[in-house]
Amino acid sequence: MLTAIIEKVSGIPYEQFLQECIFKPIQLKNTGLDNGRTVVKNLATGHSVWKEVIQTEFVDMSIPQGAYGLYSTAEDLCKWAMSLKDGTLLGEQLLKKMFTSYLGGYGYGWFIGDSSRQASIRVI
Repeated sequence: MLTAIIEKVSGIPYEQFLQECIFKPIQLKNTGLDNGRTVVKNLATGHSVWKEVIQTEFVDMSIPQGAYGLYSTAEDLCKWAMSLKDGTLLGEQLLKKMFTSYLGGYGYGWFIGDSSRQASIRVI
């Protein structure tokens, strides 16, 4: 639903919105949306254990849209986290809303809880 809202409001496809508004501004060069058609160089594949280690079955990643389907590297994830921390990606007001606990410990896209007297945040 959120993907459709982003496309309607921005007037551009979801993948283009991510590239222009998030990935390029904070220089995420190895992050993208797996559309199921583009060959992504060095993209890891999933594995499973069923009596032995096997490669997982193909999943068409163009179907889920905003639910999942992003790929990234550890370096880009670090850049993303730092851009949140320093306010580059979102301003201070939006960041505060994002990490404020609303309905039962749920923030704007995050579960927010208290563990051992330190706030714990888990991406969903």
